[in-house]
Amino acid sequence: MASGAMPGTAHGKIVVDGSITHPAMGVLKEPITIYVENSFVTKIEGGEEAKRFAEELAKVGDPRMYRIGEIGIGLNPDASLCGRMLEDEGCSGYVHCALGNNETDNQDFILHIDMMFKDPTIELDGKVIFDHGEVVFD
Repeated sequence: MASGAMPGTAHGKIVVDGSITHPAMGVLKEPITIYVENSFVTKIEGGEEAKRFAEELAKVGDPRMYRIGEIGIGLNPDASLCGRMLEDEGCSGYVHCALGNNETDNQDFILHIDMMFKDPTIELDGKVIFDHGEVVFD
């Protein structure tokens, strides 16, 4: 997924193959593909878990739930994927991306759902910064 420095500029495809920190989700059995334009989810594809995730997002009833709110790179080699946000988002080789609150909202919208995916490649402003799960230094 590529992203610029300004809100509303994330575009790309996210293949979530780790976990989603929502009570109805947890560690995934099959990948979920999420398409993003202008920092908002435009489509969710996959099997039964993708359908369940789309239904849970729709229940919120607020378009801000579909906004990319965060991206983070896990660097902790001692963390393991378990379905709990604080450990999952730190797993080495994983990246997490969140939907919902991005801390620029005033406190009227606090929902935030992290999604973990393994060994991704991340490009930022045309430069690869994370290549198949490895931090790239120039």
